Amino acid sequence: VLLTGAGLLGRSFARLASVEPGFRPEGAATLRVSLSGTRYAGAAQRRDFHRALLERAARVPGVRAAGTVWYLPMSGEKSNTNFEVDGRPKSAPGSEPEADIRLVGGDYFTAMGLPLRAGRVFTEADREGGPDVFVVNDALARRYFRGESPVGRRLVYEWDRVVNGRPELYMLTGTVVGVVGSEREGGPTAEPSPGIYRWYRQEPARQANLVVRTGGDPGAVLPALVAAVHAVDPQLAVAGARTMEDVVGGTIARPRLTLTLFGAFAAMAMLLAGLGIYGVVAFSVAQRRGEMGVRMALGAGRGDVVRLVVGQGMKLAGAGVAAGLAAALVLTRLMASLLFGVTPADPAALLGAAAFLGGVALFASWLPARRAASADPILALKAE
Repeated sequence: VLLTGAGLLGRSFARLASVEPGFRPEGAATLRVSLSGTRYAGAAQRRDFHRALLERAARVPGVRAAGTVWYLPMSGEKSNTNFEVDGRPKSAPGSEPEADIRLVGGDYFTAMGLPLRAGRVFTEADREGGPDVFVVNDALARRYFRGESPVGRRLVYEWDRVVNGRPELYMLTGTVVGVVGSEREGGPTAEPSPGIYRWYRQEPARQANLVVRTGGDPGAVLPALVAAVHAVDPQLAVAGARTMEDVVGGTIARPRLTLTLFGAFAAMAMLLAGLGIYGVVAFSVAQRRGEMGVRMALGAGRGDVVRLVVGQGMKLAGAGVAAGLAAALVLTRLMASLLFGVTPADPAALLGAAAFLGGVALFASWLPARRAASADPILALKAE
């Protein structure tokens, strides 16, 4: 049962680790800063910080592209809102289209390795005071613009902003200028959700996750990126400095731990099973030394003795495997919530566990069988 559970978790983990996150984590690094306090109360101060940080980060040796994002993909954070497509009938309450709002800056899409599907991405021409523009992901395009392009369409949604120290809601209308690939922002087990990207120049956020793409080891540039933040503002605290591969790896840390624990218990169970089978068969052979001597004295070959002992051992092991498979079919259903991409009755895991256990049983039976077959039949008879 433990071996089947470990096999199921192993196959599930392999499926989980092979899920494409929608962006290219290799070669990318990130860190997070929070623009708190009165120094960044105004949008102009936050906008200046974003611009200065991006300029310094882009000059770090080895950095090919630098961008910022409000909430980092796979961080568990997001900002969801309802929206409407201008020109379409207004949706009934409770059935409005939904999307995650993601504020980005600099060359974010290149830094994350997000492919451009249609239109264009943000440019420095998309400044404050100009017409609001959006970039959407292809998950939003597939769900809400089936058979047509969202580029050029206008979206309307409510947005929260602070005016004179007080939050207020206002209706934001912008034109879609591009479509990019979809990030699995909720982790590898979650399907990509519709997303609307907004340019930081038009709405600078208080939280900034810096993301850079490098031409070498992304971990090597992290100290220089921290120094770039402190060069802009020495008082800012930096958190979450790591590579994007570590970010993605963190989303499967719990399945990895579960697999490790199950695998350790399964290995211990296999060791105990092998030692148990060996001990039982060895004791049986010792009890039947006289019988083996008589058989060999009457003309039985060593191969006959080996087949006899191994066959009896495998009969016992076969009964155990059959009982174990029946128990595994029942008990592994309790693991359904831990699995991804496989079912508790996965044939490969069940047959693999049976075959592996059968191999251990065969080896554990063969060792005493070989010893019995190599014994001198005269000495075996005398011992009796």
